Amino acid sequence: MNRLRILIVEDSPADAKLLLYALRDGGIEPAYELVDTAEGMQAALDRGTWDVVLSDFRMPTFSALAALEIARGKDPDLPFIIISGTIGEETAVGAMRAGANDYFMKGHLVRLVPAIERELKDSAERRARRQTEKDLRDSERKYRSIIETTDTGYVILDKEGRVLDANRKYVRLAGHSELRQILGRSVLEWTAEHARQRNAEAVTQCVRDGRIRHLAIDYVDANGRITPVEINATVEGEGEAARIISLCRDMTAHRQLEAQFRQSQKMEVVGRLAGGVAHDFNNLLTAILGNCSFLLESLPKGSPQSSDVREIESAGKRATDLTHQLLAFSRKQVLKPKIVDVNSIVKDLGAMLRRLIGEDIELRLNLCPKSDRVKADPGQIEQVIMNLAVNARDAMPKGGLLTIETSGAEAADMDRHPEATQGLYVALSVADSGTGMDQETLAHLFEPFFTTKEKGKGTGLGLSTVYGIVHQSGGFIEVQSEPGAGTVFKIYLPVLSSKPEEGTEHGEGMKPGAPSRGRTVLLVEDDEIVRRMTGRVLRNAGYAVLEAPSSLEALKHAGQRIDIVLTDVVLPDFSGVELAARLKGDKPSLEVVYMSGYTDNLVLREILSRPTTRFLQKPFTPDALLQKVREALG
Repeated sequence: MNRLRILIVEDSPADAKLLLYALRDGGIEPAYELVDTAEGMQAALDRGTWDVVLSDFRMPTFSALAALEIARGKDPDLPFIIISGTIGEETAVGAMRAGANDYFMKGHLVRLVPAIERELKDSAERRARRQTEKDLRDSERKYRSIIETTDTGYVILDKEGRVLDANRKYVRLAGHSELRQILGRSVLEWTAEHARQRNAEAVTQCVRDGRIRHLAIDYVDANGRITPVEINATVEGEGEAARIISLCRDMTAHRQLEAQFRQSQKMEVVGRLAGGVAHDFNNLLTAILGNCSFLLESLPKGSPQSSDVREIESAGKRATDLTHQLLAFSRKQVLKPKIVDVNSIVKDLGAMLRRLIGEDIELRLNLCPKSDRVKADPGQIEQVIMNLAVNARDAMPKGGLLTIETSGAEAADMDRHPEATQGLYVALSVADSGTGMDQETLAHLFEPFFTTKEKGKGTGLGLSTVYGIVHQSGGFIEVQSEPGAGTVFKIYLPVLSSKPEEGTEHGEGMKPGAPSRGRTVLLVEDDEIVRRMTGRVLRNAGYAVLEAPSSLEALKHAGQRIDIVLTDVVLPDFSGVELAARLKGDKPSLEVVYMSGYTDNLVLREILSRPTTRFLQKPFTPDALLQKVREALG
């Protein structure tokens, strides 16, 4: 048994006992204390160290939010989990935003112990990260102190800005290798042309005011390479004996980090926008495709209007492909991860890739002898490779070499990829000998709808899709390219630290074709257009349909005979997951199919991790809808 110190904030001894039973049943032997007031909780926190806090949401004189504030005041990284019998999804989301780590409904505590173990791990990582950040701040203070004395570029100038002395670092910043090469020369000689006037004015200002701080200037060497520097200078002495003491810091790495940070922020904002747009369009496309199906069924055979409707349906399906690509970029698509060997995926694609790239391009596969396993959606990884291969082909219009290579596990470079987690990664490299890209193109490479191809040749979503799939799979991408020197995409996917148990895919093994007559479907969907279309499809197939626009309205049908619940995940009052749990409480055998346009929802991601969950991705066609319902009733 795993022994943990657990502080329980609960006013019901009976509920506390059930909680303790769930903990022990999950392998945790708690050393616990039970409190139900702010004073009692503060005293318990002051007396000792706790591993986790489990709190009821509402108590007569206390609440989980008040307890959360006390806990965060004592220890910002202490895992805090809410256990409630009444909390709705909106309230729970508010609590999570306030700083709670997770929440569970009383009576549904099966995943409580795994959640505690996860939060303990995350808490340890947060503490380690805070310590690292503190160490970095301390290091930066020390570094700045050294900068003000001897470190960085150190140079002594006369009042005219001519070099009297300098250290080796400054000599290199000035683009030279020996001090004698710059002695007696003006700093303006290695100042970039666009900055010379400003640097000359700064020398005059420094002599006049006695100092200058944080002056940004670009230096340039004999080869034209620009080095951004930050200058802090002080004047010592008076009259003709006055000297300018300057400390010059190379800002190249700083600017690169700023650029990476801005790019990361931009991609995150664009991703949220793309995901939201795709979600709304998925509802519209569901209705469009469904109503096209109704029109085609109602038109006489050979009707001239049929071709018009099929054009609409075809456009809707193309739009569906675009929304799927947007969801992939925004990391909100539904993945079906499995334990896979990247080498096997590449080998299986070999023949198809050779047909795709054409005879004038040579394909080489350099696969490492032993490939560590990763957990990823194999279909999505195939899409990544195919997209990169298509781009490589287009970059080699006169033929060339396409090399796909895998390499063994290696650690992530946390300096270049701060978003990566500690651990080992499998590297998948796709390299071409094509035209290459300049820095301006590289800066926009993964943005949706950005393309360098001719109009009509591509949507500009291929690399955006690659970006989203890789990041949603827990990995990251490096790109190396120069005009005329080809391009290398290197994809890193996290190695499995241990072999998890593999479950069946969602709905696998059920037999379609169950009879619909006499079967009743409870349809819960807040979008009226989607609800109306879905209900019509089900009724046309012979099902009896009870419709509800919200979970509360759906509960009014609980007393009626229901064979299956078809519900959206995100609903106005509380989630479709909670609704299903309440309905199944009275009828455990009740079948449930969840619908959603995207997976940017904690509850949905949790239920999709269960192998028995049945899920219908929006937008869906009437055939897909009926197939999923028949599987559930099989």
